[in-house]
Amino acid sequence: MNRIANLNGIYSFVLFLISPLLSVVAAIMNYRSAWAKNIIWLFTIFYSVTMVVIEGRDINRYIERFLDMAYSNLGWADFQSILYQDQTAVDIVQPLITFLVAQFTSDYRVLFAAFGLVFGYFFSRNIWYLFKFAGSKVGLFGVLLIICFVLVNPFWHINAFRFWTATHVFFFGAIHYLVEGKKGHLLFVLLSPFIHFTFFFPVGLLLGYLLLGNRITFFYFFYLATMFLSNVSPEMVSNQVSSLPFLPSSIQYRISTYANEEYAEQRAETAAQTSWFVRIYTGALFWSITALLSLIYFRGRSFLKKVPALANVFCFALLLLGVTNVLTSIPSVNRFIYVGALFGIAVVFWYLQHAPQDRFAYYAVVVTVPLLLFYCLILVRIGMDSIDLFALIGNPLITGIVEHDTPLIDLIK
Repeated sequence: MNRIANLNGIYSFVLFLISPLLSVVAAIMNYRSAWAKNIIWLFTIFYSVTMVVIEGRDINRYIERFLDMAYSNLGWADFQSILYQDQTAVDIVQPLITFLVAQFTSDYRVLFAAFGLVFGYFFSRNIWYLFKFAGSKVGLFGVLLIICFVLVNPFWHINAFRFWTATHVFFFGAIHYLVEGKKGHLLFVLLSPFIHFTFFFPVGLLLGYLLLGNRITFFYFFYLATMFLSNVSPEMVSNQVSSLPFLPSSIQYRISTYANEEYAEQRAETAAQTSWFVRIYTGALFWSITALLSLIYFRGRSFLKKVPALANVFCFALLLLGVTNVLTSIPSVNRFIYVGALFGIAVVFWYLQHAPQDRFAYYAVVVTVPLLLFYCLILVRIGMDSIDLFALIGNPLITGIVEHDTPLIDLIK
């Protein structure tokens, strides 16, 4: 059996070299095979190399900094001296990757490949960790939940590498600890703030959860209450942070930059200029998760008590989503609703795959299906801006030979 599995893995890799898209299809159809997650990892790297660069995205700043490093022959001592200059740099991982790649090439596509290597590893492993809860068969709604899980933080989020990579790294570490008690995976939790400094926030919440323990009723009603609480003002957060002498000045600077009314208003004005369906798609996901978590609380508490690991994830998801509700007016903090959504979807998927079902579960599914489908549709539409047609019809063997810069959205406009 091992020999057959190894051969299938080799065949899948050969298929990837010929057609990455077909290899992804094969991986999905054979998701229980050990090699399947590696195909998704490879495809993420391939997407990174072929990605359409969109003006105004974080990826443009990555390119500028990379080219500056590549053409200035920046040495290690110089890199260390500028890493925290002007109190503007807190995150370490992305600048370090950029510096290392710039030592041997000025081709920013190689930098993108390095980003894809890191992001794709945790992206693929988190998806396959969800499959651990699949049981013997995955129904149609289970498939929809998996798709939603993938689209909460899809591979095209590489164009904003820092926050979304930190999201997958944090989830990877936390879910292994919450479900299996693997203390070694807490290292990944602690690594996440060095990818994006705002992850001190969920790290602190995880510590708070560990101190409080599993208080299912408390966390659930806390979460409900936060839906009706007034948001904390950005200025209040900024003032509180400035009064904490133990925080490094670079951390205080970055938090005060995000947590001010002017910056919040600028983000609100930008959001108001987007299409209506783009503005409400997060709500579709948010209310669906709320309905399904409520189903688990009211109909599945006895099951939670029988499965402590599931109760762990349930309680932490509620805590993270609830505190994010309170702080949602602060730019960047509101993005943590997606981090909470990963845990929330994992809980719902696990519960529906294994717990006894009744008519209330059926009603919850019927109500949430259109909302989740709407969410998926909008996310795929957003992804089409940066997915090159070549990523679907090309292959790694001809990447450097054939010119390609045609986003999928151009085909349907």
